[in-house]
Amino acid sequence: MQIRAELKKRIPRQVWPFLRKIDKYLIYVTYIILFIRRSYQRKKLNLTHPYPQSVPVFPSEIQFNTESGIDLESILSTAGLICYSGRHSVYIGRKADICQINGDITKDYPANIGLKIIKSRQLAPDNTPYYTSSEIAPASTYWSMTAVGSMEEKKAVANLLYTQGVAPRVYDLIKILSENKAYHYAFVVEHINGSVLHGREGEHFISHFKEVLSLFGMDTISITEHSDLRPPVFRNNIICGTEGARYIDIQNFVLSDSELVRTIERDFLLNFLQSSDQTATIFTETESGRFDWESYSKSVDILSGILECNDISINEFVIFTQSNLAVFFLPYLLHLGAPWVHILEPKNTAIANWMFLNGFSRFSFGVNMQAFDWLFQESFHTKSYVIIIDEKTHIAVNDIIKLFDYILVLSNFAKLDEAINDEFSAYGFSLKYSNNFNQKFYVHLLVKPPA
Repeated sequence: MQIRAELKKRIPRQVWPFLRKIDKYLIYVTYIILFIRRSYQRKKLNLTHPYPQSVPVFPSEIQFNTESGIDLESILSTAGLICYSGRHSVYIGRKADICQINGDITKDYPANIGLKIIKSRQLAPDNTPYYTSSEIAPASTYWSMTAVGSMEEKKAVANLLYTQGVAPRVYDLIKILSENKAYHYAFVVEHINGSVLHGREGEHFISHFKEVLSLFGMDTISITEHSDLRPPVFRNNIICGTEGARYIDIQNFVLSDSELVRTIERDFLLNFLQSSDQTATIFTETESGRFDWESYSKSVDILSGILECNDISINEFVIFTQSNLAVFFLPYLLHLGAPWVHILEPKNTAIANWMFLNGFSRFSFGVNMQAFDWLFQESFHTKSYVIIIDEKTHIAVNDIIKLFDYILVLSNFAKLDEAINDEFSAYGFSLKYSNNFNQKFYVHLLVKPPA
């Protein structure tokens, strides 16, 4: 911006219109090139799979414009909400304001959240909006918005950066539906309450930020030294909170290195293939070393039948899991609409990176009650609870079994061990259903009668 201002001082005013046309033409050509490049990268990355995480729909009494999202800020301000508007999105950081949109949003996620509502309604092939919109932002075109990518793609980018402590976490991608059937999609994000970082401190952070981009094989969507990354102000995109600095606007960063993506997949698969014979039989890879979604589909379709037979609608259940074997179910359960899944293990980087890479975001790790007690708070939106455990490791979770409504026990045997059955009976559970799962192990469903 400083360079542009200096050029305006030196170039005669009558030449400006001509230079604007050249500038616009060059930008247009640049984004066509970027579009072609991104199309090739997406094909090599091949991150599309048959089980994307579901998108929760939250109805709202606020009336969005049915024709365009360009006046979103004025609509929210008129409704009394405090919000901050950018070119492509509107941010809401106060809990009271989020509750005005829909109070359940604040109940379904960790306490400290913000809402980043995207103005665009132009849908990408993955059925989420492009982050930018050729209908709203004058500088955006079909080529540029396709190159930048969809909200689903940005969710993966943001959460991988989050794992390295340089960006806020995206907890979920949701759809807000007003009574007049107009809608907007939004990110439920980790709210960073702090001050904007400029100058030398900002330069130090950006240096580390670029190292993290390289770690995950990410590129900037246009020039390497994009204005968002240039000192001294970095477009006010660096916020320093209590846990350190975070970069809050990830629209210009994209996954591009297919080899580093494969590394994330290999680390995930090795986590299971080296653990036990039973786990190794269900986590399979293709000849190219990628996760075998086709084989996965054949396995989880059986789970769907088990749930239907027992009238379990998974979008009403918070899922807890323990053991590598139980983790196998998580992508499918999040696809079906599970509001949250918690893994009763210490944080596993291989699992977290793979889940984030593939668009799964409603999950957490931790073995002590502090890590997940928010899921059992009275303020948490009313849900039922199911725990999926391995027959061999059930003892570690006995202290919290009484909190659950259903237990899925994964076993090598057609009949549930009598000692285990007796233990669960002491907590009021009774065996309701047993079935073979894909000729590899058995699933036993125990149910606790309603209070």
